[in-house]
Amino acid sequence: MKSHRVCDYEGLELAVALTATLDRELAGHVDKGPDQEDLCFAYWRPSRGSRRFTAVLHQLNLPREGERLLQGNVSFASDYLARVLDECPAGSGIALIHSHLGPGWQGMSHDDIVAERDRLAGVVASRAGLPVLGMTWGTDGTWSARFWLRVDRRQYERRDATTVRVVGRRLRMSYHPGLSPARDVSPSQEATVSVWGEAAQHDLARLRVGVVGLGSVGSIVAEALARTGTRPVLDTLDFVRGHPVLAQVRVLADATPGHTPRSPGQSFAMTYPARMTGVATLEPGPYTWADFVALDEDDLRELIDGELLEVEVPNGAHERLVSLLAFHLEGWAQSGHGGATFASGYKVRITDRRGVMPDLQFFRKGNEPRGQMQGMTQGHPDLVVEIVSPSSVRYDRVVKMNWYASIGTPEYWIVDPVARTLERLVLDGGRYAIADALDGDAVLRPTTFEGLEIPLAKLWAAVDELG
Repeated sequence: MKSHRVCDYEGLELAVALTATLDRELAGHVDKGPDQEDLCFAYWRPSRGSRRFTAVLHQLNLPREGERLLQGNVSFASDYLARVLDECPAGSGIALIHSHLGPGWQGMSHDDIVAERDRLAGVVASRAGLPVLGMTWGTDGTWSARFWLRVDRRQYERRDATTVRVVGRRLRMSYHPGLSPARDVSPSQEATVSVWGEAAQHDLARLRVGVVGLGSVGSIVAEALARTGTRPVLDTLDFVRGHPVLAQVRVLADATPGHTPRSPGQSFAMTYPARMTGVATLEPGPYTWADFVALDEDDLRELIDGELLEVEVPNGAHERLVSLLAFHLEGWAQSGHGGATFASGYKVRITDRRGVMPDLQFFRKGNEPRGQMQGMTQGHPDLVVEIVSPSSVRYDRVVKMNWYASIGTPEYWIVDPVARTLERLVLDGGRYAIADALDGDAVLRPTTFEGLEIPLAKLWAAVDELG
């Protein structure tokens, strides 16, 4: 996004990010001791997600001799500004960075406002097409930041950043005290706080941490983070054939505001919201549901955010498991319960830019997709089953899970022939919750399919027969 109008930033959290190398270089320039402020300009690139807009600093433009006036406070010369405008890289915004003689997140003096709003906002927006970014360095290394957005002709409004992130071997965060206030420490966290102190705990509790992959290790990491009070919304990033797929996972631990964190040893629950959201978004590809259903029957590609991608080529074990599960489900239907079983290949519409082919689907009596021979354009299966593999596990466990929930599929089974597990998930309030988690020689007796029994040992034996 390249805009400086306030309407284009509505609903977005504003943030700034820079590397630790730039941070050290900036601190070395603006830190002139207890009696002298300093300044410089820098260039930044925009990064927009569905919920946050971030200015990413990438290059400094330090002043030359005579381009600024140091008299306790500091001001820049017109020649310096003219050079900065002339040297601005294509696609970059411009930031004014200066120091204050105090610690913490800094406010703005009248002179600061005049410099950024009146002298810079209009001319920078005209040159770069992006809002001017103002940043202030405190004596303790804390950064503060704000954007100046156009509200009318020659009128610019200040919008403060919520955070400034310094990224290197360590992550250092500066938080706006009003937009991201410190969270209270609960009594159950007293031992944790005693290790690193209350100030560090306040910083940790305001973090949003990304966990890539939500398998056995990722779940343990998520639990440990939640117990320390870290913000319970985790954004996971997975890749399908090199394409990033973003999903949101909400950890329902008692680290959420208004709850007391669980004590060690108590159970920990994770649920997955039906709605897909992400920190960053990609432009959707050109393909639609109409293109997807027009593919040849043996074309295994799925429609992922407007792209037709081949996620996985089924192997023998995969197909054997699909056949056995279909046998059990169809047998249950034929025993008087009714319904229909569809094996791999029948397409299900999620949105006009998303469509999938579950490994197995079951439709209860009265919910069969009549008149929808090419694919299910309206409605949803009553059950979908996915046979996961090492290459598809994240796609099936995160992306498809969210998609199936979003269309209201009541039940989702995940079968892992490598781990030899079967998980039965049921939709509860728009989110999937684990109803059964079975492994080894257990027998699946789903309460939603009265009388159905599937011995897992027979599934694994069929896989073993293939070598």
